[in-house]
Amino acid sequence: PHPYKVLTEKSFVCVAILEEPIFWETKEIQVIFLMSIGKEKADSLEEFYKTTSNIMFIEEAVKALIETPTFENLLQQLK
Repeated sequence: PHPYKVLTEKSFVCVAILEEPIFWETKEIQVIFLMSIGKEKADSLEEFYKTTSNIMFIEEAVKALIETPTFENLLQQLK
């Protein structure tokens, strides 16, 4: 999920790690990244997209987040 237009000055992301998976269209999901890209220019935005999209497609990283849903583990998986 993401907003369809710019709503904030600064960019941010919220991460939800659900206790139980839910169905989203045709897939079962348990980790949700909600991104809001702000009006402020961010030089690191491309790197952010690359890093977050990589983690979403690495099954082991997603499983690690579900098993240990902490901010520290999220940062570790993003590295």
